[in-house]
Order: sequence, then structure tokens, then C-alpha cells
Amino acid sequence: MDTSLLHYQFIPLYDHFLYITNQKIVKNDQEVIYITSENYPWRIYHVKSNISFPQNPSFHVMHWHKEVQFSVVTRGKLIVETMGNREIIAENQVLFINRDTPHCIVSTNDAQYTSLLFPIEALFTTIPDVRLQLEKFTTDGHLPTICLSRDTAWQSSCMHMIQEAIEETNSLRMNALLLSIMSILITRTEQPAIHARTITEQRTETMMKCIAEHFGDDISLSEIADSAGISKTEANRCFKAVLSTTPYQYLLETRLEHACHLLVTTTLSIHDIAMQCGFHEDSLFGSSFRKRTGMTPLQYRRKKVV
Repeated sequence: MDTSLLHYQFIPLYDHFLYITNQKIVKNDQEVIYITSENYPWRIYHVKSNISFPQNPSFHVMHWHKEVQFSVVTRGKLIVETMGNREIIAENQVLFINRDTPHCIVSTNDAQYTSLLFPIEALFTTIPDVRLQLEKFTTDGHLPTICLSRDTAWQSSCMHMIQEAIEETNSLRMNALLLSIMSILITRTEQPAIHARTITEQRTETMMKCIAEHFGDDISLSEIADSAGISKTEANRCFKAVLSTTPYQYLLETRLEHACHLLVTTTLSIHDIAMQCGFHEDSLFGSSFRKRTGMTPLQYRRKKVV
């Protein structure tokens, strides 16, 4: 697993700042994960007007991660897309996203929300049954998302603790809060009827994983389709049915998201970033980037890096 140290950075968190030092970036086969320290493996993203602080390379594309996620909506509304499903999360509601759930959050222009992500393993205790319940709740796939509202007493209590956890800086109290939150979810949430994923959803997820692993390579539609054992035509059909896009467009968006991240968080040259993100011609990278952001890569870097 390749790691490299990044510069210090401030993370806006409502009306105060959480100072993170010695931040590392770890690339795995799902997304880039920020780790503040070995003993404090939680991540917090503050999103305002479709801009994430700190930068999140998987922000605008369908992605998944090993952590569970809570997103607190403080203004506007979010449209959350999962495999074959879409729901709206309104202001003063909280979205729970289970681990390994492919998802994409689309916010309105004035929307503001904060996301807290943490690995469920951080809450494991020496009591076998606690670990068993946590693992079952986060791995059975029956509850990809949960919307919490203040209209229900237990959900309101849960939301209050989530807000406390976001603002907490003591790791012991943070861990206790998160364990309490998960305990409430596990004991209060009704298990829905099992809904088996369709073959189309399974194939699409397999191809998404292929793209996540190889977006920096010169990967073709044939190779993407081959990863799921289907034809190019069927690959296009699957992506259209599940994600309303094409494999190529999803690949392009993944490359551009990672390029945006590298422009802001590294001092790599524009050429090196293009190469790392699968653009083997600087002109193609430049035109694709400008079409998506309205800026050249250099203009984007100068604007985003203070």
C-alpha cells in the first residue's frame, strides 16, 4: 500500500476549525482515504455549495468505502443515489450510509452538510456479541441507507449524538458516542425484507470496481466489460440502467475527480497528474478538464490552493 505525506491543512467545521497534522493519503481499490493518525481513524468532510473541505476525490461520482457514513444536512437538500435507488434528504435530517454501499450524493447549489466517516472496526470491544452485532448490521447488505428525522424520538436522540460526535475532539468520548449511535441504530431499526441485487446491479458494481482499480491505466471499454464477463453493448446497457451514464463517462468522471484532488493536495506537475489519472495526452486532459470545470488545470490549482 503506497503512502505519501501531505501538507498540513485546516478542515472547516461549522464555526470552528479542526487542525489536522501529518495527514497521509492511502490509495486502495475503492477510494482515497484520509488518515489523521493511527489512533484517530475518523474523517470529517464539510460540504458547502458543492465544494468539499478537505478535497474528496470521489465526491461527485458513484463510490463506496469500508467506513460507515453519517451526513448531517444543515441547509438545502441532498439527492442520494445508490444502486437502482434515489432518495431526498431534507434540511435537518441525517443520512446514514452503510459500508460498501455504492452511492453518490448530489446537493442543490445552496446545500450545506457535514459528513462523518469511521471504520466500524474502531468500535470493536472484547465482548464477542458486540462485535457480532456490529458486523452483522454493517455487512448483510439489507440496509444500504437510513434517513433520520427529528419527528421520531429515538432518531432525534441519535441525531443529537451525531452532532456531538462531529464536534468532539477527544478520541475516547468520540468512540463512546459512535458506539452509542450504532447501538441505537441496531436495536431500533427494523430490518427490511431482503432485496437481492439484480444481475444488472451486480455487473455494474463489478465494472465500477474495475474502473476504480485501473482508471490510471489505458483501460478500454472491452476490458471494463470483460471484468464482468459481458459484451461492450451489455456493459453500456448496465451502466445506463443503474447509473444513467456510460462506462466511458463514469471512467472520465473518476479520472477528473482524482485530478482535481491531486491539483489541490500535491505539487505534482500538470503533466504528471494527467499521466497518473489516465490521460496520456496533455491536450486531452486540458480540454476534458476545462469542459468539466470551466477552468484549465493550472487555473483550478491557483483558485483552490490558498
